[in-house]
Amino acid sequence: MLIHLSKSIIYAIHSLYYMSYYVKDRPVMVRELCDAFDFPYDSVLKILRQLSRAKILMTHRGAKGGFTLRVNLEDLNLLILIEAIEGPVEVMDPLPDELGDKKLRDTTHSVFSSLVSDYKSLLKNVNCDMLFKWRGLESQNVSKLDLDQSLLKIIENQ
Repeated sequence: MLIHLSKSIIYAIHSLYYMSYYVKDRPVMVRELCDAFDFPYDSVLKILRQLSRAKILMTHRGAKGGFTLRVNLEDLNLLILIEAIEGPVEVMDPLPDELGDKKLRDTTHSVFSSLVSDYKSLLKNVNCDMLFKWRGLESQNVSKLDLDQSLLKIIENQ
């Protein structure tokens, strides 16, 4: 079984990284983020709006507008970030209630709910500041691959 990180989560992580380490003193425009990482404009705009609605980013209007961080990265764990983009992390049974063995389904749901609870605890223990420091900020060359692999290393080492 693979744990699939959506492109939206990866775009959000990269955007927060860029805002926190490369542009601290002004709003970041969506086009600037897209150019920095070669990401699609419409997707990044949608994600930044979601992060703004979740009170993670602040929106600035006008010619020099864009987005800035609203939270301290030490307070922003991966569970909060993922749920802001993807919605609640939970177990969903795809079968209608009348199908299958009810006791087996209840047991399966209980086991997977416990696993999801453990997964959520792991995500709560990794904040964005930790993730970005893990990447190795002494390098000023932003690399999508490095950042993606840093996330996987952190989760594997928990």
